[in-house]
Amino acid sequence: MLKIVLISILLFMIGCGVAEKKISIIKDEPKFTLMYVKVDTEPFVKAEQIKVFTIIDGIATTSKGQIKSTDLEDKRSEFRLYINSPNAQKIRILNIKPKYEDGIWLKSGKYHIEISAKKHVTYKEWVNIEKDTNLAIALKRKHNVSLGFIKWQSPVGIKYIDGSYWQDQAVNKKKKMNWNDAKDYCQNLVIKNGKVNIDDFTLPTESELLSLSKHNSELDYAGSICWSSSSDKEHTNFAKYVYINNKKGGWYNKEGLTYVRCVSRRNYSEKLTLLELTKYISKEKGYQFIDALESAVQIKYGKPIVKNVIYNSKKKKLSFTLKSQKYDSKKKYFYNKTHSIPMKFHPKTLKFNPVVKFEVINDKLIFKTLKSN
Repeated sequence: MLKIVLISILLFMIGCGVAEKKISIIKDEPKFTLMYVKVDTEPFVKAEQIKVFTIIDGIATTSKGQIKSTDLEDKRSEFRLYINSPNAQKIRILNIKPKYEDGIWLKSGKYHIEISAKKHVTYKEWVNIEKDTNLAIALKRKHNVSLGFIKWQSPVGIKYIDGSYWQDQAVNKKKKMNWNDAKDYCQNLVIKNGKVNIDDFTLPTESELLSLSKHNSELDYAGSICWSSSSDKEHTNFAKYVYINNKKGGWYNKEGLTYVRCVSRRNYSEKLTLLELTKYISKEKGYQFIDALESAVQIKYGKPIVKNVIYNSKKKKLSFTLKSQKYDSKKKYFYNKTHSIPMKFHPKTLKFNPVVKFEVINDKLIFKTLKSN
């Protein structure tokens, strides 16, 4: 009897082992071919890649369901074209009949693109479409298009030097304060320049103040000994001062009194064209375009300078030469040209920083009128 029981248990264990082995078998996924869909039809999306298992009587069985085999292809033959041109009024593809629309489907090949708008230069180009393509094209303005009249005058209370706005007010040579007061003073300083507020001032570093020495002639309140932001880590009661005229610095007790010249590090590149700089300032600071343009003119050209003023009492006309503080003989604009305007004020009233009204045409300044401050 014991033998029969043992044999039964052994047979049961063998049976369980066989059953477990059968359960662990996983069937392989059917063989498939990757193909592309040529049409938009639920649940299929044009140009998507799907798995095709079988094709029987013109019907393909795929990973997303059944579809006609004629609606499939081995390689994509059509691609989408998007053209982003913010100032365009008309976009055409000249060598095909269908009208352009965003995301138009095009067969592989070359297409002649035309983009046009009033007062802009028409853009034409042959484009080779071999994949989904997104073009970004900005039209250029024609020569006879201007941005209208803009005022250009010397910024009040600030100077733009080597990528930074420097405070340039009488206080820079008249009022002394200790280091902590100087630091708070810069943080709270706001200088209004037209409709633009400069409000991100701070104490300059020692190296910034030292580099300012070569630009003393550009400052109305030049020279003096100024606090820097550099503080002694071991002797926290001391901070660096810089004597700008002599390019020298030293340590000074923070409770001592000396002058302060605050800096705003805006880092606008003067290498950009006038309109590129205007767009950058407008985007970076959220200024209105016209305000950003006047700021860009001040940054690139400094203050307007009138020289060789001659008053013709008989004709009641004023002739003069107009150029900028940052004069560049290679640029043409209105530099070194003799201008003549009807007399509206006596030449003796013409101050060093006049207000110039001009147009911007093709990124160039075209002189229009002049008045005294």
